[in-house]
Amino acid sequence: MRHILKPLRLFLLAMVMTLLPVCGASAASAPTGNTQLAIVEGSIKNKSVTLQWNAISGASGYNLYQMDLNTNKLMKRYTTTENKYTVKKLTKGKDYCFYVKAFNSAGESSIMSNIIDVTPGYARPSAPTGFTIREYGTGYRILNWTKAKGAAGHLLYISDSVLNSSGKVQSTTVKVQELGRDVETYTMKVEKGHSYTFYLVGFNQYLEVPELKAGEDPNVPVKPTRIISRSERSLVLKAKYEEIAISTVHAWYLHATVKSTTTATDESGKKVTVYGGTGVTATAYTSGSVVVILSTGKKVTMSGSNLTYGNLSNTWSRYTTQQAENFVNTRGYTSVTDWLIWCNEYTTVTYLFRGYKGHWDCVREMDCVVGTYRLTKQGVRKITKKGYKYGDVAVFFGGNAFHRRWATTRGVESSGCVRLGTSDLHYMYDNVPVNTTAVFY
Repeated sequence: MRHILKPLRLFLLAMVMTLLPVCGASAASAPTGNTQLAIVEGSIKNKSVTLQWNAISGASGYNLYQMDLNTNKLMKRYTTTENKYTVKKLTKGKDYCFYVKAFNSAGESSIMSNIIDVTPGYARPSAPTGFTIREYGTGYRILNWTKAKGAAGHLLYISDSVLNSSGKVQSTTVKVQELGRDVETYTMKVEKGHSYTFYLVGFNQYLEVPELKAGEDPNVPVKPTRIISRSERSLVLKAKYEEIAISTVHAWYLHATVKSTTTATDESGKKVTVYGGTGVTATAYTSGSVVVILSTGKKVTMSGSNLTYGNLSNTWSRYTTQQAENFVNTRGYTSVTDWLIWCNEYTTVTYLFRGYKGHWDCVREMDCVVGTYRLTKQGVRKITKKGYKYGDVAVFFGGNAFHRRWATTRGVESSGCVRLGTSDLHYMYDNVPVNTTAVFY
């Protein structure tokens, strides 16, 4: 484990050093280009490694820095006018990290290169690719990547900084999460008042048995040393706690008319007179207590039996992809396939997701036309079959279907089916399997 934890100190140091210019240097005239450090292929030997980097405009030389993680000592390893250098006299199996900075007569650049991890004597595994982060409801983030080929596993480095009321960092802790070779996702709980950074590497591990010293009993078991060889680091990703506005996501609203003058109750508990003939927007279809929205935007509660319900009240606004994903994930919808459909009758948008419970990713958003007067019933259904309707392909859910639309591209005017544009309909027909869950809300 000590071989895994050693890079954490440098991770923190790197974040600080990228923000602080070298004392005495003139940042205005010192080199400012980005340097990309790399290991020359096949150069990792038992006691040496060759590093190279791109030349920086305006630089007269380069300082190559080495971190000895056994002693936690940061040192300037070598100064050179070339953009390639072989570091010698290293120790096999010992962990080293390197980075480079350009300089000229005005001083050293405040921009450090990427950090390279090296374990002399041991080849580096492939690196994971496609490291990304996305929100998963309020308080969670999901990290995804494509696994490192040929690696024994992955190491996820997590820096957790506590912020004060003004957003300044008070303290930082770093931990490492060791993950399996086939793992390609990690769900992270984030806390209010914290900020986070992440990076990922693939790793291979080796067990080295120390050589027998003079006078030692060969029959006494010796615990082998675990040596970790790490891949190139991924991009560094950042995250913080954010409130995700899924409370604004709702099902259909209805136009309604108040039958006779009545007394309603507003959100503060005050009594409000609502006159007969007043047009309102009802948030549900019920004869019981219902919240309605007045023309002023004020919400009041009254009896649904005193309403004459009309057609759906839809909007031309639409939920963000983030809101859609957070909605279906926090609701816990499941599907026996790796697809999920959500038709929202308030925004008249149908969303297609791929994944599984709690990890649905939106892959397509489609304008649609839904049924008038609640004819597209709310609820959770399944795709029952695929076929043809109105001269084109169709995807059926019970007695209704997703089928082609006519002139109207978005709105409320069907008899219960959901109408889609031709490209969207054929995408659904070609990709979404029978038995996929379809949510109408």
